[in-house]
Amino acid sequence: MPAGITILVADDHALVRKGIIAFLRTSKVASKFYEAANGVEVINLAKKHPIDLFLLDISMPELNGYETAKILLEQNENSKIIVNTMFDGHALVNGLVQLGVKGFVTKGEDPDQIIKAIHTVTKGRTYICPKMRDSQATRKGASQEMEFSATELSLVKMLSEGYSSSEIAIELGLSIRSAETYRHRLIKRLKVANSVELIEYFHRNGLMKL
Repeated sequence: MPAGITILVADDHALVRKGIIAFLRTSKVASKFYEAANGVEVINLAKKHPIDLFLLDISMPELNGYETAKILLEQNENSKIIVNTMFDGHALVNGLVQLGVKGFVTKGEDPDQIIKAIHTVTKGRTYICPKMRDSQATRKGASQEMEFSATELSLVKMLSEGYSSSEIAIELGLSIRSAETYRHRLIKRLKVANSVELIEYFHRNGLMKL
């Protein structure tokens, strides 16, 4: 690991991010740390300070981890980013890999996984923690629950833009009942409570640009 590495830890829970920083200090993987409670703070800190590696939570207010990673990589394609998340779906990984994110660690993993991820990503390689790898392998052998049709993707995008059921039906060439059926099936399939959570699910997992 390069000497003098600087890491920014972003998580909206202060106890979590401070705990991660305390752990990383004892592990001596970096000489300097910054912390942020949301993506806006991450972007602002990145403009003011040279940061070698970003450890980002996905679910943050104002600007989530996916959006933050996208902005960081647009500003500097060589940004080294590790995502630390509760979610292990392969859609999340695929979406972030396409952006250029190199590290993935779920919050249920042993803390040592973060150390391994840091060592790997700082060398320019990709690291996916065991739990996430296992989840991806399981999903590949299961029914393709994370694959969505063009109609489903369009429907969720229009929902996110505030279209009504009747407007969605017209745009997609469906009856209002069919448009509602598509929506209800997605909600049931993804085990979310309503359209708001449906939109958040797609957004959070990088399934489409919302």
